[in-house]
Amino acid sequence: MRYQKIYSQIWNDEKFTRLTPSQQRLFLYILTCPHGNIIGFFVLKKGYVCDDLKSLPKDFEKDLRKLIESGLIEYDFDTSIVLIKKFLKHNPLTNPNQIKAAKNLLKELPNTKLFHRFIEVLPEVLKEELNEVLKEVLPKPDTDTDTDTEERENIYICAREYIYMRTCARNPLSQNEIFRFCFFDRRGIQKTPGGNRPEEPGDWHREAGLQHIGQGR
Repeated sequence: MRYQKIYSQIWNDEKFTRLTPSQQRLFLYILTCPHGNIIGFFVLKKGYVCDDLKSLPKDFEKDLRKLIESGLIEYDFDTSIVLIKKFLKHNPLTNPNQIKAAKNLLKELPNTKLFHRFIEVLPEVLKEELNEVLKEVLPKPDTDTDTDTEERENIYICAREYIYMRTCARNPLSQNEIFRFCFFDRRGIQKTPGGNRPEEPGDWHREAGLQHIGQGR
């Protein structure tokens, strides 16, 4: 059984008090539901909520969107993953076992665009602890598996490092920019932001590196 802290000051929080009773109930459910975890970042399918709260899907979705608009949570509708934005601020990880568990939880999550948002809201003290695993779980660009595997991997690492640095700097790439900078042609050679493949892809990624990727900002 997992115990969950809820600070009494929540009833003085303007974001919370502006919600309707059903929206407040949904937020408290997300905080305390059995599907949650110690990082406030987990899979929460619509069916779970509707069954537990005995609510209609259309009512759930309406209330969920209001919680997103209020800035209390983020939700990925493609993967049914919820992120409670201030969860780790109020429920910090305080020992090595919790850090280890957090790493495992991040690795187990489906690929989601919310990994970038998780980094943004992550307390600074935890960024160093979770640095390596966050690099592993950041969304990976699609690649072909035909040829040029080593070259493709080198370019991919270069692009992923840049995306990670931008996210940590609170200036994350948009989804369109990620696809644009990490696009690979059928041979597995990354195209430039202008759309033309460099004559020497190895020289391009070694010499131009992250600066070339950053030209599209």
